[in-house]
Amino acid sequence: MLIIDRATSTEDKYRTLITEFRNEGTQYGYLGNIVDILYFSQSSDTRLLQIADFCAYAVFRYYERDDHCFLDKILHRFDKSSVDSSRIDGLKHITSRNCDCWACATRLKYA
Repeated sequence: MLIIDRATSTEDKYRTLITEFRNEGTQYGYLGNIVDILYFSQSSDTRLLQIADFCAYAVFRYYERDDHCFLDKILHRFDKSSVDSSRIDGLKHITSRNCDCWACATRLKYA
């Protein structure tokens, strides 16, 4: 599900982008898991959007700036496998290069 802050976005731009993703895929391949329509909301209308912003920022800081301080606080709350609680299912890192980040390491463990 994609929830986009209406205050910082252009709805038409995102609708076109998602249509392209569904029809053509991305540089990483087909995205088959966009399960719903785009949802636009004001961040001031819902705390869940504020939480989503924080989660996205924490993941961004981890991967783009090698800053663990925010992700370390919430990583234990990401969805885990019902078979093995050490396997995180709620965070995927899609990359074509070798990676030893936490998400890739748990995925490779079960490959």
